[in-house]
Amino acid sequence: MADPFIHHPGLRGEILDPEESFFFDFTKEKILALLDDNGVPLPETHSDNLREALRRQTLAQADEGDVWIFAYGSLMWDPGFHFAEIRRARIEGYTRQFVLKDELGARGDMERPGVMAALAPGPGCDGMAFRIAAEARSHPGRADRVSGDGYGRSGIKLRLHPRSRG
Repeated sequence: MADPFIHHPGLRGEILDPEESFFFDFTKEKILALLDDNGVPLPETHSDNLREALRRQTLAQADEGDVWIFAYGSLMWDPGFHFAEIRRARIEGYTRQFVLKDELGARGDMERPGVMAALAPGPGCDGMAFRIAAEARSHPGRADRVSGDGYGRSGIKLRLHPRSRG
């Protein structure tokens, strides 16, 4: 396997190995069990079949071959999936904003909702892009497990930054 950090060697050791990630084998069942253990009312969720259909629909819109996943928050440091390459990247037309509220208990409650970052219309957002090799496209990762309910997926244009020095 080629070195995924070839363009940014300074990130080697800073990105959590997917095998060590809490999210590597994160499932809908684990999420629901955590909520239930904390006395949180269980939300409606997509069936596994619908989640898989949505994932395949998103991939069908992409060109054949490798897929890039843009990360702008915790996903940058703990992707929870194997990647072939990492690059600094920027997207235009979106910015990172705290626009998602959690009232179910994972990060807040009805009286004090937790807020989470999401992409909203704006001037642009810097982050990381992870390249998923074509042969690994069929394996769902954290992005599918965490973002499969309540979060959207869309194709966006990425501007990849050149190689870092050092």
